[in-house]
Amino acid sequence: MKVIRKQLETEVGVIEMVTLKSRDVCVELTSYGAAIYQIHMNNHDLLVGPKDLNAFLTSKGYYGKTIGRVSGRLVVPSYQIDDKTYKVEPVGAKKTNLHGGKVGFSFKNFEIIGEELSPEACSVSMKYVSADGEENFPGELTLIVTYTLNDQKELRIDYDAVSNKDTLCNITCHPYFNFQKNKTNINQHSLKVHADHYLNIDQDFLLISKDQVKNTPYDFNTEMNLGDQIKRV
Repeated sequence: MKVIRKQLETEVGVIEMVTLKSRDVCVELTSYGAAIYQIHMNNHDLLVGPKDLNAFLTSKGYYGKTIGRVSGRLVVPSYQIDDKTYKVEPVGAKKTNLHGGKVGFSFKNFEIIGEELSPEACSVSMKYVSADGEENFPGELTLIVTYTLNDQKELRIDYDAVSNKDTLCNITCHPYFNFQKNKTNINQHSLKVHADHYLNIDQDFLLISKDQVKNTPYDFNTEMNLGDQIKRV
C-alpha cells in the first residue's frame, strides 16, 4: 500500500494531488472538491470524465466531486428549520437549487489533514470549514472527508460533519463509472440496489410521489441488466 502526495499549480490555484495505491488499484484524488479524479484497476480506467486535470477541476459536471452542503435539489423559494425560514435561490434549474448552491463544496479547496498507512490499507483525510451563512446555510460546518483503499480492492468514503447551529447537511460523492474498456454506454452493466421505493419527479425535478419499485423498471432488488431496464422506461 502507498500514499503519494504532491502539490500542483492549476487554473484554480495550488492544489494537492493524493494517490492511494494497492497492488491492483490506483485512486487519484484532488484536494479541490475533495474529489476522485481517476480510478484504475489492473491498469483499466473505471471512470468517465475529463482526463485533463484543469478541465476536470473547472467542469460544472461535478465529476468525482464531493457534493454539499446538500446533494440533490432544494426547492425554491425556501426551507424552514425550527421557526426560521431560509431563502433558496434557483441554481441549475428554475425551481430548484442544485448540489449546494452556486459555489458548493465541489468548488472548494480542502485541506489535507492526515494520512494513514498499513499493510492492509491506506487513507487520506481532507477538511473544509464552511462559514455560517455560506450559500445561505446556517451555522459554521466543518466537514472531514476520508478516503480509504484496502487490499481487498475496496474504496471507502467516510464523512464527518459538525455544525455549531442546526443546519442542512447531505453529503455525497459524484463519480461517473463505466467499467467497459470501450466506454460507449453502460447498457451491458449489471446493477443491484436494495430499495423498495423510488422518487417520481416532474420535468422541473419536483417531487410528485414516492412509489414502490415492484413491477417497474426501477426494481433492482435482484441483479438486473441496465440496458434491458432502460428499454422499459
